[in-house]
Amino acid sequence: MKTATDHLKDLVRAIPAVSKPESASRYLGASCAMMQVYDEAQAFLADFAAAGENVISLSLDPQRLLFEQHVDRSAPIPIRIKVAKEDEQANAYYAPAADRLVASLAYAELLEKTAASQTPEAKAARESLRDAMALVDAEIVDAAAWTGWVCDGEEAYATSVEELVEHLVDIGGEPPAYCYTTEEKGFDFDLEGAIETYLMDEHHEDAECTHPQKLLDFYAEWKKGETVTTYWPAKAIIVIDQARFDAEIEAAKAVIAKEGAA
Repeated sequence: MKTATDHLKDLVRAIPAVSKPESASRYLGASCAMMQVYDEAQAFLADFAAAGENVISLSLDPQRLLFEQHVDRSAPIPIRIKVAKEDEQANAYYAPAADRLVASLAYAELLEKTAASQTPEAKAARESLRDAMALVDAEIVDAAAWTGWVCDGEEAYATSVEELVEHLVDIGGEPPAYCYTTEEKGFDFDLEGAIETYLMDEHHEDAECTHPQKLLDFYAEWKKGETVTTYWPAKAIIVIDQARFDAEIEAAKAVIAKEGAA
């Protein structure tokens, strides 16, 4: 019966054949052989764990080791890793959330912190905090003084607050407590910059157009009649329902207090 060491030796012997194949066919054969050996080793470890033994399964990703003493590097170096007891000095640390084995406790803690910040819950909390801070810090504009387009911050746009509220009610929504002003963006394509970028990306470093000004003059004249316009949400808001808006401000402040202290 093969031992854990036997399985590990088989796996190590299979790696060079995959790393430096003599041909494509040999690479395929070596790769299949390695996967077979790996599957056998995994099955062995599963049986080993089922028998009540504590098994640490490490990734096949290359691990870098630093030895404090001289070690014979002419042959595979036998290493045994176990969970350190309270009275033992650890020489490696496993970061469970990051699934990484590292030599530094500080690095392991950093990996854990980084992994925790990438969870769906953490990302949702950051987005909630960002929205709350934007609402609390937003400039408030008087509805009577605003003559531009407005929007609900999502997909609804209108030429006035009244039109926006009517539209949202018509589609089954609730009148919002506030809405956003918008920023108007016309057709401001930078043709000269686009030409320069094209020349840099597609031609030699000294390439120049022969008569670029003719094209730029034509473009400037043509653009005078171009009326395409897009409206984007701005940071300023217009209050529609003061009582509900005040309640949302208080809720936003609570989110800031909670997430800011976390």
